[in-house]
Amino acid sequence: MAFIKCPLCGEELNGERICKNCGKNIGKLEDVVCKNCNGILEKCPKCGNQITASTDICSECGYNIGSIRNRMCKCCDKNIDNVLQIDTVKQTIDSDGKNKRLKGKHKLLLFIPCVILIVVFLVVYTQVHIYADATCIEPKTCKICRKTEGNALNHQWLRECEKVETCKRCGMEQGEPIEHNWKEATCTEAKTCSRCKKTDGEPLGHNGRWSMATKATLTDVSYTYEICERCNEILNSNKFEKKKPKVEGDHFNFGAVEFIKYFDEYLNNVDLNVDAEVDAIGTLIADNPNGGVAFSTPVMIDLDKKMDIMISQNKEEYVESMYIRGSNNDKSSILAIYAVIGASLTDSSPQKFLVELFDDAQKNGVLFYGRDGIRFTEVPDDNSYVLAITPIN
Repeated sequence: MAFIKCPLCGEELNGERICKNCGKNIGKLEDVVCKNCNGILEKCPKCGNQITASTDICSECGYNIGSIRNRMCKCCDKNIDNVLQIDTVKQTIDSDGKNKRLKGKHKLLLFIPCVILIVVFLVVYTQVHIYADATCIEPKTCKICRKTEGNALNHQWLRECEKVETCKRCGMEQGEPIEHNWKEATCTEAKTCSRCKKTDGEPLGHNGRWSMATKATLTDVSYTYEICERCNEILNSNKFEKKKPKVEGDHFNFGAVEFIKYFDEYLNNVDLNVDAEVDAIGTLIADNPNGGVAFSTPVMIDLDKKMDIMISQNKEEYVESMYIRGSNNDKSSILAIYAVIGASLTDSSPQKFLVELFDDAQKNGVLFYGRDGIRFTEVPDDNSYVLAITPIN
């Protein structure tokens, strides 16, 4: 018979009936030895209470042990006929190879965690999503259940010359290489692709031409501009100062309209001790018998005396002569306006002009004064007092 252990102290026995270590009387070994593992049968098969080989009735639960076949091995959980008692105990093997038993009620401890894990998995699967980022062709998608959220991003096409269209997100390509979109060369820029800014050739350069933008007058400066005939950009400019009144042959170097404006400005900047106003709005225009146009512009003195400045303009639009006409009773006012016009044409002052005018009259016996190519004189007239301003012929 194979060796067994003493049920009291665990000493290995080799057929002995008395344990040589603790002195226990083993009794009839064949009645208490498990046929499966040679372990000692010492448990009640109903309640697990410790029994001996001679126990017939369990003192704990009153179970009738009966024959030896119902007695349970404490080592391998089998009865002496090698039948596993799964309803009361379960055999396990620990790390050192020894048998140990776990009671049936502890099975619940293993079952509960399994149930919890299953419930957690179901909750996670149905309620918690792990989304993969959206792509050009697919929306945001759960990696577990494939649920989607939102929309696909769609392709973001990049158009580059000499290349096929390419999506900046996913790198997908489509179509044929794109051709340049050329913008023709200008004066300052070469032929250029509006898409990629690549250039071809050189700028055309400006093609400048000088032009007169305005004419200098007695009251306004003038400019000349160099303008590109291709793009109309102003390249250069020259400024010319206002004209100074002067005689050019048989006429003055200004027209009637600009002189009226010039005289009005000059009149407002001199001290006459009179209140004078040019009524340019009331100017009358008529044909000049000798060609050109005749102007008659009213001048108001002290706002109640009226006189006229009559201007004759030739067909080239240059003033040929000027006359100041008024009542014989208003000679002093007429002389004042006459002095203002004379001073403006001779770069003098009205007072100095009158002094020189009368000094010359005393010498020559007539009211005459010549200066800077201009004749200042009286005009015989029975009904009015007239003073003339004409070029000297």
